[in-house]
Amino acid sequence: MKKYFFLLFIILIANNLNAHKYDHNNLIINHPYTNQIRPGTKNSVFFIKNITNNSQKKEELIKVSTPYAETVEIHKTIKDNNIMKMRKIDKIEIPSNKSVSLSKNNKNGYHIMLINIDEKLKNKEEFPATLFFTNRPPKKIMIEVHDKKNSSHEH
Repeated sequence: MKKYFFLLFIILIANNLNAHKYDHNNLIINHPYTNQIRPGTKNSVFFIKNITNNSQKKEELIKVSTPYAETVEIHKTIKDNNIMKMRKIDKIEIPSNKSVSLSKNNKNGYHIMLINIDEKLKNKEEFPATLFFTNRPPKKIMIEVHDKKNSSHEH
């Protein structure tokens, strides 16, 4: 009997570890997340640890939607005359057999901007989003909310 409980425990842990990893026709979307926002804030951002394209064809993230925000934009942070600025971009290219990071502080400055947020979410809650690509159908995912105090860790 102990063997069965141990096996069940291992299966539950394994499922939990992959809870925020989505396989979308050889495109792996790994851990989408956001930080809990301060009261009074109407805009936020969400990140994706990385998107890995395991196919032989390049892919592009061209749009994101969520009922959680009035407007969603793909952004890139750039340095212009020693000033950091966010710019809306049309797409993020994901080359074949490569990974692209959209995690907090990634080297490309990629992130998903949420404008006019509908409601405030608390730590460990989730909200839905849909990712749109050039060569695949849309993919629904869940964005996990992290406590801002503990947001420095990466998954």
